[in-house]
Amino acid sequence: MELVTLGIFCAALVGAIFTGVPTVCALLVGLAAFCIYAWRWSGSVRRVARMCWEGIAPIAKILGMLALIGVLTGLWRAAGVIPAIVYYAVPLISPGVFLFATFLLNCLVSVLTGTSFGTAATVGSICISMAGAMGAPLFAAGGAALSGAFFGDRCSPISTSALLVADLTGTDFYNNLKRMVKSAAVPFVLTCAVYFALGPLIPASGEAGDMAASLASAFAVGPVVLLPPMIVFALALMRVDILVVIGAGIDRVVRRMSRRLSLYGVTLMTSVFTAIISCNQTLAIMLAHQLCSDLDQNASDHALDLEDSVVLVAGLVPWPIAGAVPLASMGAPVAASMALAIYLYAVPAWRLLSGWFAARGRVRCAVR
Repeated sequence: MELVTLGIFCAALVGAIFTGVPTVCALLVGLAAFCIYAWRWSGSVRRVARMCWEGIAPIAKILGMLALIGVLTGLWRAAGVIPAIVYYAVPLISPGVFLFATFLLNCLVSVLTGTSFGTAATVGSICISMAGAMGAPLFAAGGAALSGAFFGDRCSPISTSALLVADLTGTDFYNNLKRMVKSAAVPFVLTCAVYFALGPLIPASGEAGDMAASLASAFAVGPVVLLPPMIVFALALMRVDILVVIGAGIDRVVRRMSRRLSLYGVTLMTSVFTAIISCNQTLAIMLAHQLCSDLDQNASDHALDLEDSVVLVAGLVPWPIAGAVPLASMGAPVAASMALAIYLYAVPAWRLLSGWFAARGRVRCAVR
């Protein structure tokens, strides 16, 4: 019965992917199948309903966050906040540093908005348009934009994925942000270096000055429109509650893997699995948390491992919406852009490498 239920869910997901049916339909089919299985197992409709509520309760706050984030980014776009940022940044962009500037600009906007989708739909699309005007390869620009979009999606003060991880693990949101900034420092510098080095090698010509003139004619781009994001970050620095700021049987397998790999390595492998079988970042985070929550580590380390694995890996699988939707909204090639999203690879690689060096250091100290 377990295999049949899981098979129905997987078949619904695969069918939705190949037929173009909205993913939510497949998720509803899966929910119905699991509810029927739970009812057959427990014999109580009330107990099944209670299990459903217990499953959704941890993300009830996130659902409100998603709605508020949508309102916030919509207001910022209408008020000209995002266009103003692009307006002041465009004069600094030249063909030789286009990829580098694209990454940094998308990093800035994603930190301000806390969403990869909103970043891709706004500044990401503008960067792809600029790449087309300059004759730069769209996949290169798409990779740089996707990297920047996930930079803030992971560690913005108004990031829903970061809040979800904090809620699931029972950790302090702002403490998690501090730790994420530390773990991302080296990958961020490495990503900047790669895009800066690739800049002169990317065929591009012309300037993007006309884009700034178009934005100035369509929006009020004075410094005053930058006040909203400044207020948000001021409240975040004061550690105000984030909502006020914006207005398992497989556990045994995971434990067995943890004896051979580092705890982060296990979380990363689990994240790849959950990102492949799920079609959105939120579900992947929840599955990865449930599968790895019993590992022998404190809650803060578990939260950082999730932020440095599943939050980013979800953007590297073509069929989940985490990476595909931002790239589609930008008009960039999906597979090629994901291959060049350096930052999304740099963070996990750095965590694995630094963990390996730390383990070797502990072994040497033990031998001495």
